[in-house]
Amino acid sequence: YGKMMEQLDNEDRERRQSDKACVLCGFEKLLFEPPVFFCNGMNCASKRIRRNSHFYIGGNNQYFWCNPCYNELDGNIPIELVDLTVKKADLKKKKNDEQHEESWVECDVCNRWIHQ
Repeated sequence: YGKMMEQLDNEDRERRQSDKACVLCGFEKLLFEPPVFFCNGMNCASKRIRRNSHFYIGGNNQYFWCNPCYNELDGNIPIELVDLTVKKADLKKKKNDEQHEESWVECDVCNRWIHQ
């Protein structure tokens, strides 16, 4: 156990000394949890849209449709939502695979970069 802890401490120390790594946490890149989208279609009952699947987005990026619900929409009938009305043709296709990296800020004292 002691040997393993010593090895982990050495690795952590080496990581923190890198110019590309954050001084506080030692990592070069931190990813936020991916966003979770829920389908606004009538057939899904607000089911979660799976990661790495295609979906459609509309209405100021506030409303989402999974692929099966999008296919069920009639292109001639506008979609009536609580605060707006959109057409099927106005919905944009996206893939649920986005990953957002935490931004960096520069320290005013030592001029090194740290995660925000």
